[in-house]
Amino acid sequence: MTRVLLVDDEPGIRRRVRALLVEALPEGEIVEAGTVEHARAHIQTGPWSLIVLDLGLPDGSGLDLLREVRELDGTAPVLVFSGHEADEYAPIALNLGASAYVEKLRTNEDFLPAVKRILGPKSSAQPMEEQIK
Repeated sequence: MTRVLLVDDEPGIRRRVRALLVEALPEGEIVEAGTVEHARAHIQTGPWSLIVLDLGLPDGSGLDLLREVRELDGTAPVLVFSGHEADEYAPIALNLGASAYVEKLRTNEDFLPAVKRILGPKSSAQPMEEQIK
């Protein structure tokens, strides 16, 4: 079963992203967290097929949480989904091990294609790293 952890502090954004994920993964399990603390608790219940991670969280940095995810589970794909501009933050996130970076303003165009590429069949051992803006 596909398990997705959606980490974003804005309920409206979580609802919108959840709806997209349910459409793309009707049989998947989607778990939501609005804070770093809640995300940490859920991460422990892995494995996760995908973690969708916002960078701006009320109780900490999504980049710090990405570092923790990499220490706990080096294989969980992480799609950073942020309101921060990709030019500044995508290189940092990708360097920390994110699989992709999608700006929230580009949700309709880029979010589901990035999810499908991350969850699709892996044709090589190379990690997929991309910046979408």
